[in-house]
Amino acid sequence: SDKTGTLTQNQMTVTRVYAGGETWSLSGSGYAPQGALADASGGPVAIDNSSAAGQCLIAGMLCNDSQLAQRGDQWLIQGDPTEGALLVAGRKAGFTEQELAGRLRRIDSIPFESERQYMATLHEQVDADGSVLYLKGALEKVLEKCSAQLDAAGALQPLDSATVIRQADSLAGQGLRVLAF
Repeated sequence: SDKTGTLTQNQMTVTRVYAGGETWSLSGSGYAPQGALADASGGPVAIDNSSAAGQCLIAGMLCNDSQLAQRGDQWLIQGDPTEGALLVAGRKAGFTEQELAGRLRRIDSIPFESERQYMATLHEQVDADGSVLYLKGALEKVLEKCSAQLDAAGALQPLDSATVIRQADSLAGQGLRVLAF
């Protein structure tokens, strides 16, 4: 049976986020941005911009070419279903595309291509000097471009590729599609 609508309605849903050595679950299904982030014990979690989970969800929303729209009581995605699911996940955590675009204005992008297996977007920080590059794609392609990772609080730490790969393998073993950010 297909309880999530993935097969019958072509709707994907983000159900887990692994970032900074911690795993969170997201409730809700389909493209309605109703649901919440919960920790391992099932308790609600508030995510801030600088945490690893916050940066992961922000990357998913900004390194993205899809749009989420509501028509009546139905939520629709214009664009790729996976990217749509990333927009919904970010909204469930309290982020909005408008607020993020106001702080991080996109100035360039590298579109996804199957040969490259990743997409990248460059954003100017409106209230600070500098820019931010967000990258999403296949785990092995993203990992080869990284030398550090964020811990749960958002501080840079040396990259522990082996742990990240083990976690991704565990999620994939549960039938989940895994993307890296």
